[in-house]
Amino acid sequence: MKACIVTYDEYLNIPYIKDYEKLLSKNNVLYDIVFWNRTGDENNLPRIHGNVYTFQHYVKQSKLSKVLPFFQWRMFTKRILQLKSYDCIIVCTTVPAVLLFDILTKKYKERYVLDIRDFTYESVGLYRCIVKRLIAHSGLTTISSKGFLEWLPFSEERYVIMHNLMNDPVVESVY
Repeated sequence: MKACIVTYDEYLNIPYIKDYEKLLSKNNVLYDIVFWNRTGDENNLPRIHGNVYTFQHYVKQSKLSKVLPFFQWRMFTKRILQLKSYDCIIVCTTVPAVLLFDILTKKYKERYVLDIRDFTYESVGLYRCIVKRLIAHSGLTTISSKGFLEWLPFSEERYVIMHNLMNDPVVESVY
């Protein structure tokens, strides 16, 4: 089995990614990581046994200056997901999932974990609609607290609350 963890953030800014790495390693699952190194800091690189695909692009603080790099990250990541053949994709948060909507719902339908950690653009109708479809097509959707159920579609049974991944037998049974 081969998995890929996908995030649009810097590796050091995603502390829960280590839980996924431990779970994959514990189950002898080879995995790659795709992430965005926004600062260019070499200390920010993950140390894993699989491949690390790093999108290098410094981002300024203004929201407008982030638009083009997000689409470049999408092309970079989509190319990897198209060329490789993964059994499972773990997408950290809704923004990268929305950016990769087409490939996730087609090539990786029901073979991806959607990890929802924050309320981002869900107040925007189109974004909320895309997130709903991503949840419907995911193999597993995790949320970090019951508070997310206030704005997420579907019933509570559709989600796994994941405060501590390593102690959740439902999540472990996926692998």
